[in-house]
Amino acid sequence: MTVLRRTWRLFRMFIVLMLGIAIATLMLPLRRSGRVSEHFFMDVASWWHRRMLGAMGIVVKVDGKIRPQAGIWISNHISWLDILVIGSQAPVHFVSKAEVRRWPIIGFLAAQTGTLFLKRGANQTGQIVSAMQEKLKDGYAVLFFPEGTTGHGHYVRRFHSRLFDAAIELHAPIVPLALRYEHDPQPHPVVPYIDQQSLLHNLWGVLALKQLHITLIARAPLSAEGAERRRLSEHSREVICEALALPAPALPPDYARASRRAKANANANANAKQ
Repeated sequence: MTVLRRTWRLFRMFIVLMLGIAIATLMLPLRRSGRVSEHFFMDVASWWHRRMLGAMGIVVKVDGKIRPQAGIWISNHISWLDILVIGSQAPVHFVSKAEVRRWPIIGFLAAQTGTLFLKRGANQTGQIVSAMQEKLKDGYAVLFFPEGTTGHGHYVRRFHSRLFDAAIELHAPIVPLALRYEHDPQPHPVVPYIDQQSLLHNLWGVLALKQLHITLIARAPLSAEGAERRRLSEHSREVICEALALPAPALPPDYARASRRAKANANANANAKQ
């Protein structure tokens, strides 16, 4: 049964993927000539995200109200599925790691939907902030994942604060979203895209699930006017943790324990040398 489920879903995903490529390719000259607005194309992208989730047998439940609006949107980060889930509910531009641009097909589609690609360690934060602000001025929503990487889902890492500058300088709202991949017990054993997994390996596991239910929690927008970016990032994280009922520390528990052990060993070695 699992083999049939995977095969059927892969076939449906392939059809939706080919449809996405066809739409993006055909609309490209129309968008450049101005005959198709960018806002309309982003609505089409949301429709495509919903079709892809349906092809995979994924059900999304929204807790709260998601209103399409210009602003900086943020969310906790668990899986590559996060983008499909959020994109299915509202037209939004994503900030993504630069490596995604080189992924076959996916990189092309991401670029066509206005994804902003961030090179890690290349001091490009200022350029990305400027690009985010241009999107905001044009009336778009821009989403980034402040944790900077994916996690299991039973904690939320400390938020990186630099990209919050895009909202502070323009007095744009911060729209906090929280993702939970339903499973008892938490966290979900299959969905998290972690531990050096390949995308195909993670996808293979997701396709085997009988059904996947996801809850997307929307909280009221936060004001960035007059805010200090570090405090704004901390408050945003607190809102998301509260929405998920997670009293988790800012660092993953295993990482925190390993860090303490490493520090203790270093001190012991230093004392031994003395």
